Amino acid sequence: MTVLLPPAGLHPLTLHLGPVPSDVQAAVSALRGPDGRLPERAAHAALYAQVEADGGLVGFCLAEERNAEPGSSWAYHDAAGPELGALVVAPRWRGRGLGAALVGSVARAVAASGRTACAVTAPGSPAVAVNRRLGAVVAGTFRRGGEELWLWDFAGAGRVPGGATAAAPRGARG
Repeated sequence: MTVLLPPAGLHPLTLHLGPVPSDVQAAVSALRGPDGRLPERAAHAALYAQVEADGGLVGFCLAEERNAEPGSSWAYHDAAGPELGALVVAPRWRGRGLGAALVGSVARAVAASGRTACAVTAPGSPAVAVNRRLGAVVAGTFRRGGEELWLWDFAGAGRVPGGATAAAPRGARG
């Protein structure tokens, strides 16, 4: 586990090696509602970041390794690096930079391992603003289930405002 200093006023953000344990998955589901893809994504997580406050989980993001599970984004695009996703921030904690801190920390940890993270969003997703703030760029588009999606490249994630470069989580293999 690696502990990173949070933006002002937030509790420490921690990075963990995956897969994501079932109790953390349950907490993520409680925040974001049902997500049938979460168990598969959690099983393929290389690492994940979380923030706890108010007696529970208030923020989460993971880096999912490439996989061929039904519905996975890799069936539709050909990115080489892990895909960032499952971002969730409790409503009470939104607007404080927590989403950017979570995504940026995971992206920097991926970069520290010598790889580049990607992400997939719908054009109208709130994650678009987070990705842009972190210096990610749209590398392409594709369609999944009739929906247009954007593929983001996080090669510029080291430019995160106020963010120090993160070390890989303890126990990471190089």
